[in-house]
Amino acid sequence: MTKNIKLTREEKASLTISRLLRAAAEAISDRGFAGASVAIIANKAQVATGSFYTYFESREALLQAIITAQSHELRRQVTAAVMVKAPFFVREERSFRQYFRFIRSNPSFIRLQNEAEAFLPDAYEGIKREIINGYRKSLLKASKNGEIRAIKGVELDGVALFLIAAKHYYGQQYLALCDRNGEIPDRIVEIYMNFVRGGLEPKPRAAASISQGR
Repeated sequence: MTKNIKLTREEKASLTISRLLRAAAEAISDRGFAGASVAIIANKAQVATGSFYTYFESREALLQAIITAQSHELRRQVTAAVMVKAPFFVREERSFRQYFRFIRSNPSFIRLQNEAEAFLPDAYEGIKREIINGYRKSLLKASKNGEIRAIKGVELDGVALFLIAAKHYYGQQYLALCDRNGEIPDRIVEIYMNFVRGGLEPKPRAAASISQGR
């Protein structure tokens, strides 16, 4: 005979919040933020509309919670997939592949980021700045170690933005090519990495000297 397990108030609240987050991600992905009303989200989560405000003060607060949670989970997964001591280009390829695995299992991610950029610009900028800062550290370290060409200052941010934007748009364009596990075809990885290597590989000494002499 199975005993009914009674959940604590905190456990019930956690489950309700999880349902609201999932429901909102689906509703915003399907309808856009403007079309995903509190009533639609609450109904999808099987939560009373009035109860919504027990957990979130607004739809904006809910969207911010979603993009923050998803962004942190993406960073956690990428960090776990990337070998910290590996050369820069090995790490970048692993990061690229893991990005596709993540968006394959979280198909609403790109749409939510786009919606957040439009409706929650401050929160979106905060998350983007965290990603840029992470790339800056990685690029600066790789540059000092001679793994990539010398870059510094504002170029660090510029290269970081290129890499972030490339992943974003590659995700939009090529997610449909992934298998059910999120594995992207090697040819797409090759195209991306050729682009990255072409811009960041260290220049041969002779070529660098000729360039500096001009």
